[in-house]
Amino acid sequence: MKQFLHSYRLFLIVAALCTLSAFWLLGARIGVEQTQRQVDVVVSYEDVCALSDASGIPVQDWLTQLADAGARELLVTPAELADPDIMRAAQDAGLGTAQAGGLAQGGTYFFAARYDTLAAGQTGVDTDTEPLAQAQVLDALRESGSTLVLIEDRNQTGCVLPDGYSLDGYTGSMVKGFWLNQTFRARYQTLGYSGAEEIVNMLYRAVVDRGMTVLWLTPLTDAAGETVAQPEVYTQLLQDLAQRIAPAGYSYGGITGIPAKTVSPVLLMLCGIGVFAAAIVLLGVFVSLRARWLRVLLFALGCAESVGGALLAPTLQSTALALLAAIVFPCLAVAVLAAMLRESVQTRPGIGRYIGTTALGTAITFWGCCYIGAILSGSEYLLVLRLFRGVKLSQLTVYAGGMVLLAMALLHTRGCSVRDDLQTLRQENSRHWRRKLLCLLVILAAVGTVYILRTGDGMLSVSVGEQRARNWLERVLLFRPRTKEFLIAYPAIAAAYCCAAHRSRLTAWLFGVFGAIGFASVANTFCHIRAHFLVSLLRTGIGLALGLVLGILILLILRVFWPVPSDATQTKE
Repeated sequence: MKQFLHSYRLFLIVAALCTLSAFWLLGARIGVEQTQRQVDVVVSYEDVCALSDASGIPVQDWLTQLADAGARELLVTPAELADPDIMRAAQDAGLGTAQAGGLAQGGTYFFAARYDTLAAGQTGVDTDTEPLAQAQVLDALRESGSTLVLIEDRNQTGCVLPDGYSLDGYTGSMVKGFWLNQTFRARYQTLGYSGAEEIVNMLYRAVVDRGMTVLWLTPLTDAAGETVAQPEVYTQLLQDLAQRIAPAGYSYGGITGIPAKTVSPVLLMLCGIGVFAAAIVLLGVFVSLRARWLRVLLFALGCAESVGGALLAPTLQSTALALLAAIVFPCLAVAVLAAMLRESVQTRPGIGRYIGTTALGTAITFWGCCYIGAILSGSEYLLVLRLFRGVKLSQLTVYAGGMVLLAMALLHTRGCSVRDDLQTLRQENSRHWRRKLLCLLVILAAVGTVYILRTGDGMLSVSVGEQRARNWLERVLLFRPRTKEFLIAYPAIAAAYCCAAHRSRLTAWLFGVFGAIGFASVANTFCHIRAHFLVSLLRTGIGLALGLVLGILILLILRVFWPVPSDATQTKE
C-alpha cells in the first residue's frame, strides 16, 4: 500500500492543497452557523384563544405564563395586528409580534397562519380573501427588512411554500422554523412517557440536529384527541427544552437571519480539482494506471470539467462533486482497511493497529466530508431550499465498492482468475460450502436492505425501544452518534482483524464489509447539510470513540477465546 500511495503522491498532494479552498468555504459556513444559536419560540394568537376556551383560563394569563416560560413572540394575522386590544395584551405579557400572511411590516414573517393548508396545496393565508401575488409579498419583505421563516415540511426534506411560490433570486433574510403539526403535537404521553418528554425530544432535535431557530408551539393533544389545556404542561415543556439545549450552546433569544450566499466559482473549481485528483487515486486501486500519460490525461480532463462546470452550471456541478466526494473518500478508506487486513494474515491482532486503522479510515472519510460541507455551503442548502439528493446513491455505491475492494485484497490471489479464486475459497470452506455461501448472501442482502431503507428518510420506522434508547443517548451525549457506526461498523473491523489473523478470509471479508458501512455512514452524516458542520463533526467523533471502546473489548475477548497460533507474528500494541 505504501508503494502504491508513493506512486500517486502528486495527486494526493494536489488533493491536499485543494482542501485549503474547502477550508475557506467551511470557515464562512461555520461563521454563519454560529450566528444561529438563539432560538425564538412563537405561539399564535389563534392557538392561545383555543387553549383559553378549552381551559377557561383568560387569554392574558396564558400569554403571561408562556412568556415567562420562554415564548418570545405572538404570531398574528394582519387583522389581529391592527387590533389594539391584542397588541396591548401581547405587550403586557412581554411578547413581541410576528406576522402571518399579508404584506410584511417588519420583524418576523410567516407565509401563513396555518401550514397544514399550505401543505395541502392551497395558497396564501387561511382566509376567504384572494391570495397575494408572490412579487408583491417578496417586495414587501425586502423593503421592510423582515426575516422570513421557512417552515420545515412533514418529511424533513424541504420547506413549505405557498402554491406557485419560488424563492429563486430572493436575497432577503431567512431562517429555518419548525411547526408542531397535528402529527407531532399528538405525541404527548407517548413512548411510555408521562408527559411531554417526547415533544421536548423532537424540539431538541429540530434545534440541534437540523438547525431550526424558530419553534412554533401549538396546542398538544392526548391519546383521545382532546386538547391538553393545562398551562403547567406548556411551561414545563419550555423550561425542560431550555435546559436541554443549553449544554449544546443554544438558548432562547432573538434570531439572526441567514444571508443569501453562493459558492465562489473559483473555489468550486479548486474543490473540483481536488476531488478529481482523489478519484484518480481510487481508480488506480481498481485498475492499473501505470502509464503516466494516462494519469495526466485523466487529470487534465478532470481539471477541464471542474472549470467548465463551475462557470457554466454551478448548481449541477455542486451536486455532482458532492456525490463524487461522498463515494471516493469512503472508498479510499475501505481500500486502506483492505490493505491493512491483508497484511494482518498470520499476525496476532494488536489493539494499536486496530485503533490506527479505524481512525485513519475515518480521517480519510472526513477529508472528503470537508469537501462535501464546503461544496454544499450555499445558503440554499443551509436553508433547505435545495436538498442534496445523492445520499442513498452514494451509500449504495460505497457499499458495492467496498465489497469489491475487500474481495480484491482478501479473496483474490495474484495471477489467478476469478474462477480459480472461487475454487480456492470452496476448498477452504469445503464443509457445507453451499450453506455457508447461502447464509453469506442472505446476511449481506438483509443488512444491505435494512441499511438502505434506514438511510436518511428511509421507509423502515424506528421501534419504541430503539427510539427511547436514542433519546437516552441524546440526553447523555448531547449529540447522538449513529448506531451503524459505533455498534456495528467499528466493532466489526475488530472482528475482521481477528478473522484475517486466522486466515479465515471469507469471514474477514464479511466483517470488513460491515466495517465499510461505518465509513459510508460518516459521509452520509455530512451530506445532511441541514445539520451544522460542527454538530456533525462532534457526532462523528463521539461515534468513533464509543466504537473503538467496543471494538477493543471485542478484540480482547476474541484474543482470549480464539487465540492465534503460537508461530504468528506479534504486532505492536
